Amino acid sequence: MSKEYNNFTVCYGAGKALGLNLIDYKPKKLQWFRFEKDNKITMIKFVEKKETEKKETTIKYVNGVEKVDELIIVLNNQPIDDFPFACKIYKINLSKIKESGQSIKYSNENDYYFFSYPKKSLKKPIISEAPLDIKISKIDIKTVSRYESIMERNCLQRLNYLLFLIYSTSEEEVSNNIFDVKYELPPSTEENYQNMYSDMTQIRKRNDYFKTLYDETKKEPTGTLAPKVTEFKKDYYKCYKKNILTFEQFSKFWNQEADRTCEYCGISESQIALLDKKCQIKTKRFYSRGKTMEVDKVDAFGEYEVENIILSCYWCNNAKTDEYDLKEFKSIANGINKVWNQRLNLLKIEKTAEFPSLTYKKPISNKKKTNRCS
Repeated sequence: MSKEYNNFTVCYGAGKALGLNLIDYKPKKLQWFRFEKDNKITMIKFVEKKETEKKETTIKYVNGVEKVDELIIVLNNQPIDDFPFACKIYKINLSKIKESGQSIKYSNENDYYFFSYPKKSLKKPIISEAPLDIKISKIDIKTVSRYESIMERNCLQRLNYLLFLIYSTSEEEVSNNIFDVKYELPPSTEENYQNMYSDMTQIRKRNDYFKTLYDETKKEPTGTLAPKVTEFKKDYYKCYKKNILTFEQFSKFWNQEADRTCEYCGISESQIALLDKKCQIKTKRFYSRGKTMEVDKVDAFGEYEVENIILSCYWCNNAKTDEYDLKEFKSIANGINKVWNQRLNLLKIEKTAEFPSLTYKKPISNKKKTNRCS
C-alpha cells in the first residue's frame, strides 16, 4: 500500500463521509472497523482491488459479525494518485446471513457482493442498495500512529498503578473489582508509586513486582493475572477512546496548524528544519526525535486528555520531564527560546521563534482527579 493511506485511514474517511462515528479504533481480525450512528453498529472494511484479480474475489468476515446492523465494504479499483480519491461503497444486508462459515465474494462481472455457502453455488446478491460513490479525504498516517502510541502509554500507566497496588497490598485489602475500569485508585497509590524512584531498594522491589506480572501474563489462560490484565487493557482502551481522548479530538489537536510550534518555547517545525539544514542541530537523537513536535502532558501524572496535552519540541519535552510544573518550567523554556533565536539570528533567518507567553497564563488545575470511565 502507498504510504499516503492504509486500511484504517480509508475506513475512517468513509465513515466520516457517511456521517458515522468511530467506536473501535483497533480492529479485530481481518481489519473490520466499528462505527455507530443512531444506536446502530456498522462495520467497515477496505478492499483494494487489482486489475490482475480473477472474476470473483473473496473476503472473509469476523466471527459474530451477524450481531452488527450493517456491513460496508469500501472498494477501490483505480490507482490512487491524489486526495480526495473516489471509492465505491457496498452496504451488505446482514439479514441474509443464515449460517456461519460463509465468505463474502465479489463478482467483477455483475458488480455485486454475494455469500458463498459451503458446498453450495448460490450467488444471490446481498447488497442492500446500488453501490454508492464517495470520496475519501486524506488522513495523515502519522496522526494515526501517534494516537495509537498515546493510548497505549496511558493504558500502561494506569495498569502499572493497579499492579503496584496488588503487589504492595495484602489480598484481603485489595478490592475484587480492581480490574474494573470504574474502580477508583486510592489517593495514596500514585504518590507511593512515584516515591519508589527515590530509593534503589524500592526500585528493585518494583522490578520484582513487574517480573511477577510478566511471568503471569505468559502463562496459559489458567494463570491468575493474565486473563484479568488482558481484559482490563481491552476495557480501558475502549473507555479511553470514548471518554478521555477520541481520535477525532486528537486529530483536531495534532493537525490544528500546518507548521506546528512548540507551546513551551515557540520554535516551529519549519525553523527546526532550517537549523538542521545549516548544521545547527546538535543532538545525536535527531534521526529519531526532534524533527516534529511531540505530545506532552502539562500535568505529567494526569491523563492524555484535551485539557492536558500540549505540543512540545523534543528539547522542551526532554527538559521538563516529570519534574517541573508549568509555572516552574517557564524560565527554562524562555532560556531555550533565547538559544534558538541566537542560532536563527546567526544564520540571518528573519523570522525568529516568538516566546508563547499565553501558554503560561493557562490555569493549573488542582482539582481532584475524577474517574472518566464511569
